[in-house]
Amino acid sequence: MLTEQSLGIFWYGEEVDGLLLYAFWPGLPEADPLFPKGIWPPGIEVQRSRLSGQGWTVLKWDVLISQWPLKEQWGPLLEETLKSLCRAGAIVAWCGLEGHFADPPSLFDPEEMSEGVYAYYIPQVGFRCAAWLGEKFATIGDDELLNLHRLVDTAMGAHDGKT
Repeated sequence: MLTEQSLGIFWYGEEVDGLLLYAFWPGLPEADPLFPKGIWPPGIEVQRSRLSGQGWTVLKWDVLISQWPLKEQWGPLLEETLKSLCRAGAIVAWCGLEGHFADPPSLFDPEEMSEGVYAYYIPQVGFRCAAWLGEKFATIGDDELLNLHRLVDTAMGAHDGKT
């Protein structure tokens, strides 16, 4: 199945074309980042929500896509959008699939999130995407998820004063 046929969200109870974007902070974000709507094709809508627990916060953007961007715009759009979350202090920002989210300390654990992340951005490494418009849908492998899991564990330990 093509990437654009694989990406969907629930929008007011209906399944529609869209993206789930997330960002992780150990503790609380210093500022609420704004979605960079101006770089996306017209007609997108965004709902934001926040998940949190002891020592962590995850910001989630549900993005309704009424018109997919051009194939050559896909990577730069995702990268800039995820990067905007990291500029606001997130340790990692990613694109995920419905039903593939786990609260820390299980965040990015392959046992919980295998085949559920298709793009991410971390400042130390940059942007990585496995799913491209017009191509067969793919996700980030379990080895990369495990590296992200370790990054989150380290960040939470540092935030708690454990490392």
